[in-house]
Amino acid sequence: GSILDSYGGEYEWDEWTVKLWSARGQVRDFAIRYGVNMLDYNEEFSIEGTFSRCFPYWTDGAFVYTIGTVESNGSTVTGRRECVPLDLSDKFESVPTEADLRQAALTYMDNNNTFVPVQNIHVEFARLQDLGYEEYENLLECNLCDTITVIFPDYNGSAQYKIVKTVWDVLRNRYESMELGDL
Repeated sequence: GSILDSYGGEYEWDEWTVKLWSARGQVRDFAIRYGVNMLDYNEEFSIEGTFSRCFPYWTDGAFVYTIGTVESNGSTVTGRRECVPLDLSDKFESVPTEADLRQAALTYMDNNNTFVPVQNIHVEFARLQDLGYEEYENLLECNLCDTITVIFPDYNGSAQYKIVKTVWDVLRNRYESMELGDL
């Protein structure tokens, strides 16, 4: 029932201002290439918080209305058939019908991709300046939530990832590593 749940998007804030963006960050032309400027690559999948079935309920504090379990329309990537309680009280003003509660649960699971695991990769890369390309220093203007490309030429493939965490070396004024993937 929060603003983020209702409208989607991503928050940006400092000490005085909070902004809700539909998509924070920009798509950058910067690429990290395996065999060129990539030093280390670690990938991890997390199935924590994933579920494909739920036990939806509605309550007004004194009365609880529930139906049986509801299975997601999407297939679970992990094969994990976790069932969790799902409070849908904020979706209805009064007691919903069984069909309405079932549809609200299915919509919630589909909109939030509750059955898809979170994938993050940790990338360490060589800076262009360290490789003798000082004139291209401004190519690495990446910030949190920007989208960059990771290229694997041996596999003839590439993927775009969102920057979700950075490690910045203050003394050298440069990025040491980035974590890419899902927030």
